[in-house]
Amino acid sequence: MRFADGGPAEGAYLTAHDGVDTIRVTGSDRSHDAIVWGTDEHAERRRPRTRR
Repeated sequence: MRFADGGPAEGAYLTAHDGVDTIRVTGSDRSHDAIVWGTDEHAERRRPRTRR
């Protein structure tokens, strides 16, 4: 287990890294949604309808 401290840039790097198998996130629901659904123009489309 490793711990990392950072923001969106560090999170984006770690979630795309081939050497990372599992991510545990602390923070707001906005942090979670940005990681899971993304922040681009298609993010709302990827989000399940029950969470919109």
